[in-house]
Amino acid sequence: CIQNGFRYETLTSETQEAAIEMLTHVFHVGEPLVIATGCTRESMRAFFDLFLPQMVNNGLSIVAISEDTGDLAGVFIAEDFATPPPAGVEEFVGKYEAFFGPIFAILDESEEKFKQEVGIPAGEMPAAGRFVHQWCLSVSPALGRRGIGECITRVLLQQAEKLGFEMSFAECTGAFSTKLCAKAGMSPMLRLEYANWELEGSFPFAEVPAPHTCTTVMCCKHC
Repeated sequence: CIQNGFRYETLTSETQEAAIEMLTHVFHVGEPLVIATGCTRESMRAFFDLFLPQMVNNGLSIVAISEDTGDLAGVFIAEDFATPPPAGVEEFVGKYEAFFGPIFAILDESEEKFKQEVGIPAGEMPAAGRFVHQWCLSVSPALGRRGIGECITRVLLQQAEKLGFEMSFAECTGAFSTKLCAKAGMSPMLRLEYANWELEGSFPFAEVPAPHTCTTVMCCKHC
C-alpha cells in the first residue's frame, strides 16, 4: 500500500542490506538497552547480519520505501514465534556476551512470561502459525514524525491477520516504541521494571534514564 508518499511492502533480498544498515545505526545510537550495555556498532551489525536474513521473504517483515527517491524509509522485522534460531547463535553469544548477555536475558524472561500468559508450557515453543514475534523497528532519522513507524506497525499487524495468526507481540524496551505500538492498536500484557530487574546479583539496567523505565510486552489479538 502507499500512504503519504511511502510504499509499504514485505522485506525482500533487494532491501535486505539497506534494512540491516538502518537497523544497525538506529539501534546502536538510540536503543536504551544497547546503550546501557555499551554495544559496539560492530556487535550490532553482527546481530542483524545473523538474525535478519531468516526474516527476509517471510511475508511478515515490512519496509517503507520513499516514492520520491526509492530509498528505504523504515523497516520492521518480524517472524513466526515458532521459528528456530539461526545457526551460529552460540558463537555470536560467546563473542558478544558482555554486550548482549543482559539484553538476551531480559528478553528471554519476557518471552517466558508471555508464554505463560497464552498457555504455552514452560520450555516449549508454540505450533507454527499462531504467534507473530515482532522484533525490531527503525525509521530513518531524517524522516521522523511522518507517521512511518505507526503505519509500518499497522501494516505488519494487518499482514499477520491476513496470514491467519492468532496474535502478534513485541517486547518494547523503550518508551517510544511502547507508545508507537499503542497508537497502532496494541495493548500491554506485562512489564519488567528496570529499577528492580536483577541478573546474577546485579541490576544492569537500573541506570537506564527516564522515560525508558521497563520492557513492556505489547500484544494484538487478531480476528
